[in-house]
Amino acid sequence: FLAIRPFFTSRYDPARDRRAYEFVWPLARWKRLGNELDWRVLLALGHDFNRTNSAGRYRTWVLPVLFWGRDAGGHSYFALFPIGGRINEFLSQDSIDFALFPLYATSVINGHKTYSCFWPLIAQTRTEDGNRFRFFPFYGAVDTKTGDSSRFLFWPIWSWLKKTKPGRAGSGYMVFPLWGRLKFENQSTWMIVPPFFRWTRSPRYNDGNLPWPFLQYTSSKPVKKFYLWPLWGHKTIDNEKSYFFLWPFLRARHLELGRMKTDHFTL
Repeated sequence: FLAIRPFFTSRYDPARDRRAYEFVWPLARWKRLGNELDWRVLLALGHDFNRTNSAGRYRTWVLPVLFWGRDAGGHSYFALFPIGGRINEFLSQDSIDFALFPLYATSVINGHKTYSCFWPLIAQTRTEDGNRFRFFPFYGAVDTKTGDSSRFLFWPIWSWLKKTKPGRAGSGYMVFPLWGRLKFENQSTWMIVPPFFRWTRSPRYNDGNLPWPFLQYTSSKPVKKFYLWPLWGHKTIDNEKSYFFLWPFLRARHLELGRMKTDHFTL
């Protein structure tokens, strides 16, 4: 390790075949690990996944304007934002194509293709499981081949959903911010001025806010909670217990993980 701060630092690890340099940090950086090479100068960055393969995977981006490279499948891409082009392996998407963004764009992830116009206002997604459409915030719809569906109008004012899976079948709606109702085979929920007033009943647990955050309770096998905030409250989740008194002045927590026990107390 060598440093002439703040101008230059150098790190070298021969055992890992790793070398790194920094110049006027955080202005620029250069790093090599084996055959991988990574560099950055301000908002320009690049990554070569195998320096010994001239036809291998790499990326060079000048954020947020210029993108080019080659993906893991050997496909080259180029994009000049917002004019147009294609970017692969970006923002968790397999590929993104656009022209005069946000006027038009398409994206693909795990075989699911989404078409967008005036992103994010109008979009349609087609998958093997069903279809999605939105004209935000006026209307949106999701329909699956299993029969599940959901809708919204003037989001978040009105929303509705339906589930068909045995044991969980049912429907629900919400007229925000006034009230909401969920009725499924395994759960019944009422909401008034959500999230302030809500109570849920099911064979496995009871839960409610009356009103949130002042009175909160949960009664189930893994979770037991009762809050009379900010005066007093306690909660138990499996191997963790906590309580407070005159929050935030007195708080305590007990945690058990295997052979280790931790007690934390704050006054």
